[in-house]
Amino acid sequence: MKFNEQTKVVARLHPQFNNRGLNIYNPYFEAAQINAVYLLFQNEKVQPLLQGLRNLNLAGAIPAGFEKNPELVGLMDELDPVAKKIGRVGLITQHNGKLKGYYQGAYGLTESIKTITKIKDKKVVILGAGVVASGLLAHLSLTNELPGEIEIYNRDTYKAEKMAQEYKVVKKVGGLHELFFTSGDIFINATNIGS
Repeated sequence: MKFNEQTKVVARLHPQFNNRGLNIYNPYFEAAQINAVYLLFQNEKVQPLLQGLRNLNLAGAIPAGFEKNPELVGLMDELDPVAKKIGRVGLITQHNGKLKGYYQGAYGLTESIKTITKIKDKKVVILGAGVVASGLLAHLSLTNELPGEIEIYNRDTYKAEKMAQEYKVVKKVGGLHELFFTSGDIFINATNIGS
């Protein structure tokens, strides 16, 4: 790929030198003929990296090493509705010095499922009750694609019960041992292993 003045730079923000993603995004940009490059920007603190994102007028960033940093959300100029709801940022865009944070996992998961089947009115069974499940439920509640019902199974049921209180479409929660005795139309592994 040839770089020019139109090439968009997307940053991987990380507290350590970590090249994960560089061998995924850059070949993808080339194959899709997207005039962009994905580069590592490393610092132990997130604030200087965000300032660099602004100062260098970079297109955006994936804050890979900072996604669990609670400071990150507060450093955004704007948040998309899902990122605001769950308090997590996984993607940052930059326009005219303003940073907008997104939690893209929910969008990606929804779009992946829709390539196979519709979500609306289906029974969805989710394994895991962490940020991926929370992001998915937040995203679905903001769209017109709510499933008919959702069941959530987790190691402990506390987080799943909180989700059921917030999202009325969650009809049942249970422990991992109960997962084997249910069925549904769509199964989502929202654990670290599944993600």
